[in-house]
Amino acid sequence: MIKYKSDFPSLYLVGLLLLMFLTSCGVTKTFPQDNKRYPERYGEKQGYEYQEPGRYGGQRGHPQDMELRGHSFDDAKNIAISAEYKIGILVPLSGGAQKIGQSLLDAAQMAVMDNSQQKIALVPYDTKSTPQGASEAAGKAVTDGVDIIIGPLFSNSVRQIAPIAREANIPVIAFSNNKSVAGDGVYILGLMPNQQIKRLMDFANAEGISRYAAILPNDIYGHEVAKLVQAYSRDNSAQIIATEYYSSSKANYEEVAAKVAEKLMNLSHNGRTGILIPEGGEKLERLSIALNQNGVNLDNVKLLGTAYWDNRKTLSIPELDNAYYVSVPYRGRNSFEDKFYSYYGYEPDNVASLGYEAVELTINVAGQGFTPSALQDKMGYSGINGLYRLQADGVNERAYEVMEVRGGKIIVADPAKF
Repeated sequence: MIKYKSDFPSLYLVGLLLLMFLTSCGVTKTFPQDNKRYPERYGEKQGYEYQEPGRYGGQRGHPQDMELRGHSFDDAKNIAISAEYKIGILVPLSGGAQKIGQSLLDAAQMAVMDNSQQKIALVPYDTKSTPQGASEAAGKAVTDGVDIIIGPLFSNSVRQIAPIAREANIPVIAFSNNKSVAGDGVYILGLMPNQQIKRLMDFANAEGISRYAAILPNDIYGHEVAKLVQAYSRDNSAQIIATEYYSSSKANYEEVAAKVAEKLMNLSHNGRTGILIPEGGEKLERLSIALNQNGVNLDNVKLLGTAYWDNRKTLSIPELDNAYYVSVPYRGRNSFEDKFYSYYGYEPDNVASLGYEAVELTINVAGQGFTPSALQDKMGYSGINGLYRLQADGVNERAYEVMEVRGGKIIVADPAKF
């Protein structure tokens, strides 16, 4: 990870200009050739409930010089005795989220190796996939004298460990993207839904889209996205023509699509319309097909999506041609995923890159004592998922780019920016 120095503005401008030039030349996004290797991104379901874990394949391997993998927790603590800085990583290594936790830990260990840090020791603690387990793990980490805590994964676990870490004056960098758990020494690295929606709708508005329909899951995430769309539309004089919620049944997809199609038919031809579908995979496929079958002209109506679209499945859905979605830059992730696979023999889970980023961040600021001013450096950081910075409220801010599905390829429609 590169931390920006005093020449950050000029370097950042040069980077953006280069990206814009490459985009104009038709830069496309590629996915690994192995069809099994495209994890759906990212994180705890936008801060509420975790999505299905990524696909796994092959036997676990490991590089010969990996220091922690294969050792017991006690071994890791003994290794840490000689280290100048101790990073406690709280992840589920047993229970229902065990595979996700192992993927996070493996990515974190890879970051230590990649940065050749002899002064850093990574000490794992099993949260057992429960808030109580996370609380017990945090207590052990404090007793062991860690300097900073990475994790835990779920927002309800972050709530449990926050008071323990605050009492010990130990900062926390969690993998959640639920902003309600951030602040007062707790930072979150997950991709924030409000930033994605604003970035997407800012771009759509600049493209002349002034009317929106939203087709949303009938859960906490869906209702939160609805509030974000309503707030944006209110502040930017956009029109919301429909907000429909779906369950997981095929019949419901068709019913919701028919309602949206009917409302679109009653619109005047003046103005462009966008339909937001913030989930990806099979749900996105069924909804886009249902819209097409109900007479929605997808040549004239733009489908809009979030980072959950960011996988190979999106390319296999013809109805998504010319659609836009927002995502973090892919270049660093592709390299990370390939390297991870070569190390461990399985595909990293969708949040594993956050484990790598968290360790890189701690390595970067270790010499400054993990103070708020160090962690909240306004110049920001460049990680696996592109540019980001930690804010005083504990929420991360990321530079998102807008992607367009075009002719079976995904191209950068608008380069990454804050």
